[in-house]
Amino acid sequence: MTQEIYVAAGVRSALGNFGGTLKDKPMTELASEIVQSCVKRSGAAASDFDHLVFTTTCPTDKDSLFAARVVGMKSGLPADAGALDVSRACASGLQAILAAGQQIATGHSHLAIAAGSEMFSRAPFAVTTSRWGQARGHQQLEDMLEWCYRCPFSLEYMGDTAENLTEKYGYERAPMDEYALQSQERALAA
Repeated sequence: MTQEIYVAAGVRSALGNFGGTLKDKPMTELASEIVQSCVKRSGAAASDFDHLVFTTTCPTDKDSLFAARVVGMKSGLPADAGALDVSRACASGLQAILAAGQQIATGHSHLAIAAGSEMFSRAPFAVTTSRWGQARGHQQLEDMLEWCYRCPFSLEYMGDTAENLTEKYGYERAPMDEYALQSQERALAA
């Protein structure tokens, strides 16, 4: 038996600049405002939702390590609603949508939300050598943005991957521009 699944609403925040006006806003706060707006736009009550799938590739605040639960609670979803964090690097948003759809398709959920947020302006620095002390020498701060931006295998920036794939597979610019325009138009419509 196949169950039909519908997208009831779509919402996105404004795009911010690195270090711009959103830099002081915690990621879970921004995300919960977006989820609240999505719930309102859907026509359902927050209490009707029974699952939230959330993603971020770079947890930026102490409450963003299990962001799905935090965003769900800040958004007014029921305390017994499921909360799942997913991570699939650049495809994390798509994975959140797929996971929410699977929840519904398998009968585990009736109404689910797929959401995600990035707040690179708030990415912290880490000192990975300080947990057990360091007898001598300097401790080095590591920029967590580097952890988020770089491929862990090639150490290339993930953004450079597009250029590498274009060269390898001969992608052409015009179809990519058409797709980008369509994506932006859909984002504006949401």
